[in-house]
Amino acid sequence: MKTLEYLAAGVPVVCTDVAPLTGFDRRFVQAAATPETFAAAAAATVDAMVPMDREKVRLSVEAFDWSRRVGELLGLIGEKGC
Repeated sequence: MKTLEYLAAGVPVVCTDVAPLTGFDRRFVQAAATPETFAAAAAATVDAMVPMDREKVRLSVEAFDWSRRVGELLGLIGEKGC
């Protein structure tokens, strides 16, 4: 959830590689396995985002929006006639 919250706020993320990253735009989410790779990924993320286009970061998680997910679920329920 924190990854989504940061991205929705327009902030790129560097995380440990224990988190599933399926569906995230890898331009804005980097995973690292060691302290050294974490530090390198954080530095690269900062360098790549200057100046930061926070709107692009926010748009990268638009598909994860709760309103959109609820709409999809309601559509599926309607299709099944529940």
